[in-house]
Amino acid sequence: MSYIGTMVRRGGFTGRFTFGIVTFFVGIQGCAADTDVPDDETAELDATGKGEIAVVSDLDQTVIPKTQVDLASAPYPGVRALFDVLEHRRRGKDGDVYYVTARSLDRVGEVPAYLERHGMPGGEIATGTSTLPWVTQPEKVKHIQAILAKTKTQPVVLFGDSSHRDPEVYKEILAKHPDRVVAGFIHKVNKTVSPDRVKGLHLVESYAEAAGILYRLGALTKTEARGVMKAARDEGLAITDAEMTALLTK
Repeated sequence: MSYIGTMVRRGGFTGRFTFGIVTFFVGIQGCAADTDVPDDETAELDATGKGEIAVVSDLDQTVIPKTQVDLASAPYPGVRALFDVLEHRRRGKDGDVYYVTARSLDRVGEVPAYLERHGMPGGEIATGTSTLPWVTQPEKVKHIQAILAKTKTQPVVLFGDSSHRDPEVYKEILAKHPDRVVAGFIHKVNKTVSPDRVKGLHLVESYAEAAGILYRLGALTKTEARGVMKAARDEGLAITDAEMTALLTK
């Protein structure tokens, strides 16, 4: 397995190459989601007992839309806001977002700049060696287990999509670490997805839906979840105020 480590800061790259995982840090340029918790919601949020939450996410068709020209489209509506609010809930610090991809090392080089350009939270990128499912699945499981070991007892939210092996990867992680996973989300990018593939996970068509589920699970406040939904709408998601309210109904 071959990896590269690169530290990226606003304004350009600095050297630091290692044999391991691609590491980069980008400055967040502001987010439409509300990350400060109003006083009347503090008790509700504290009651989850989850504190800062780590995000473990795939890249392609989870964050990055599939296009003929790689990295030509902005991230999916709302994903930036959702990752940001999870990372910084209760005024948390940077460093809680991890990307795990089947992309090989030679296809990751422009990804840090893409994420920075679109204001996505920075983080480590664990790369793969093949998109073959029997290679990708064990590689991703290994990478995520390494993240769980690194983050000790910190709870995580998993984000993937239905195009390749993310459902199978996340079900395996859930089976091995049920106490660590707040929720696993699968972005529906196929016309049909077998219910068995996503059993125990949340199949969603938008990050507004994911925010609503995280609110109902107690991982986000209503203000935070609505902020994500509004950000998704601002970025092109067709969603009405009434639909937002419905997603926030427990």
